[in-house]
Amino acid sequence: HRPGSALFATAQSGKYASNLWANLSEKIKNSPLKHYVKAKSGKGSEVLTFPGRSTLEPFPPTRDSLHSQTPNVVLIDEGWSQTLDSAAALMQAVRPAMITRRDRQIWIISAMGDERSAWLDQLIEQGRASLDDPNSTTCYIEYAPDPESDPYDPEVWEYHPGLGWLITLQDLAQEAQPTANTHADFMRSFMNISLKNRSTVVDLDRWTQLGDLV
Repeated sequence: HRPGSALFATAQSGKYASNLWANLSEKIKNSPLKHYVKAKSGKGSEVLTFPGRSTLEPFPPTRDSLHSQTPNVVLIDEGWSQTLDSAAALMQAVRPAMITRRDRQIWIISAMGDERSAWLDQLIEQGRASLDDPNSTTCYIEYAPDPESDPYDPEVWEYHPGLGWLITLQDLAQEAQPTANTHADFMRSFMNISLKNRSTVVDLDRWTQLGDLV
């Protein structure tokens, strides 16, 4: 952390970005950090100010959203929701705004995508390739079980980074039920494995539904 850093966060839309900011603000208000962090709420003026004058603000994922701003860090949540076109517009807002910051960082956080998530697919491909490049400036972290393992075996779920403090094994067991999620949705949202490039003779979602009738 450097004093005076400007951090900005966005998500699927301006509304979701504001919700993300509001949830974080509420957590801070209910924690010991409330004595150190100032929260200013108001439409178009949400900002958290930390000791050292660093700030965190939400912004909508649009082309002109960061004009006149110079972020040190930009956080993009739910990257899977961005299409190639919307991501291009978002990057036109982010990259020029950050260009004068020597310590600039872009953080993109996401579960695996669906058939519309071509931008995220490109990022994943580039991220995995960066692991073999000692000169890469990319930090790529992927949480997922072995693709060959049984995704419905609770022992496989131990990989989940939120297990034990954000979610429980019981939570995942409920989401694994066919009444809660299709096979493809469970794999994408909770196992972080995309099935969109896989093909099977039998429709796996239909197969899962038929299993309840036996």
